Amino acid sequence: MEKIYSPNNAAKQWILDQIKGNFGERAITIVDFGCGYGSVWPDFLTDHPQYQYKGFDFNRSEIEKAKQAFANLPNAQVALADAQKQLIPPESADVITAFSALEHIVDLKAFVSAVLTALRPGGRAYLNYDAGHFRSHDLKERVMVPISQWLAKVGIEGPFMKEVNDDRLCEIVQQLGGKVITVRKHNCQALKGFLKKYNNNQAAIDAWFGFEEAISNALPPKDLHKLFLSTTVVIEKV
Repeated sequence: MEKIYSPNNAAKQWILDQIKGNFGERAITIVDFGCGYGSVWPDFLTDHPQYQYKGFDFNRSEIEKAKQAFANLPNAQVALADAQKQLIPPESADVITAFSALEHIVDLKAFVSAVLTALRPGGRAYLNYDAGHFRSHDLKERVMVPISQWLAKVGIEGPFMKEVNDDRLCEIVQQLGGKVITVRKHNCQALKGFLKKYNNNQAAIDAWFGFEEAISNALPPKDLHKLFLSTTVVIEKV
């Protein structure tokens, strides 16, 4: 691993490594749906100025934070927008990412349709979602899951949370003409929690990420679901 941009989140690091591995030094456009406050992107884009980045989120306060995070990056721009709608011209993105986002998407089919429309042929999307909200022991979060789904039915989508079914998501992708490249599980719950205090220990992080890569190569995603908090579905525009 050349550089760790995300010591606390194996899924984000894996996606960034995949982008570098697949696109290298090419000048590409990356669109990030659900960009939040900017996350790992400022450091990554500083090291890869050939990548043009466009981030979208419907949380106004997060977008304001993102504008500050990207202020000194000429290859990045962010905007307030709903990722369930078509945000950019068709076939204008080489890469689309969504970090910890799909569990907050009300209309998955509309979202996947927007992703596939925006991708250029041969482009790839890294669609990531978490299960942590649905395994939490926090009473408030457990209560909010069903309440958020009810609120979405009356048009209040901001707090929405619903667990994503891997098979259903892949089915939607295929129905809309996309190709599923792989489904990966990340962020082993026990390791992620334990290693939070070792995020400056390169050897420990390499061991964690290496374990996840090895076991994901050895076992099918459905057998890993209960051990891992995060899923990434990689799709391609054909």
